[in-house]
Amino acid sequence: MHLAKGASGEVTVSNYLQGSAPAPRKRTFVGPVSESWQLSDTPSPVVYAPCRASLYAVLSFGLRVNAGTSDTSATTSFLSLESSDESDARVVHHLSWKRCPGA
Repeated sequence: MHLAKGASGEVTVSNYLQGSAPAPRKRTFVGPVSESWQLSDTPSPVVYAPCRASLYAVLSFGLRVNAGTSDTSATTSFLSLESSDESDARVVHHLSWKRCPGA
């Protein structure tokens, strides 16, 4: 991530089951900053699909940068899922399972 002075960046995470309402969670970074970033998120409460229902789990992730008052003619600001230092950049989702009664 590199955000020039006056710029900001936003990471949005939204995980939900098909048919339920999304509850996006956001984290904002404010420039100047130039570093790697990491975000851990646990939805609250953890939600399970009804027993024997076939629903999609929707896992959504977004990045947004706002130039704000930064000098866009002299600077560039960005958020990225790619690693600039060749480390292992990734998004990991941990799923929780619950046994249905009588299964």
